[in-house]
Amino acid sequence: MWSHGVCAECDLFKGRGGQCSGYPDTPKDQGTEIFQTLLGSTQPTAHEGAEAGSELKIRLKLVDKEDGTSRICGLDEAKTWDWSNPEIMRVIGDFQITSFEQLLFMLREKEEKGIQEVTLMEAPRFMMLAGG
Repeated sequence: MWSHGVCAECDLFKGRGGQCSGYPDTPKDQGTEIFQTLLGSTQPTAHEGAEAGSELKIRLKLVDKEDGTSRICGLDEAKTWDWSNPEIMRVIGDFQITSFEQLLFMLREKEEKGIQEVTLMEAPRFMMLAGG
């Protein structure tokens, strides 16, 4: 709601008994300059350079919950996985990983904290949801 100011000033707020149901077409000037500055920020994000992934030194341990095997997996192999398959669930800790970019983001976060190995659990969705 930062884009149009305080809701009490908004016509939608006044016309709907105090409940704002949307945003006006033209935002007010307050806050937009700060937002534009943040959008144009040159600070690197964790997603920049996500395609490369080669500078990561963290090990990825893949645990297949279906057959109970575990092995060290490379990022080149992880990139080739079918990330669009909803029947396979991949989890690191408490987080479900749904794309290669998200995996790289998580690995970068863990590496910044000094962690040397991350365990990725992989199993069919029904096993993971059943507590597998």
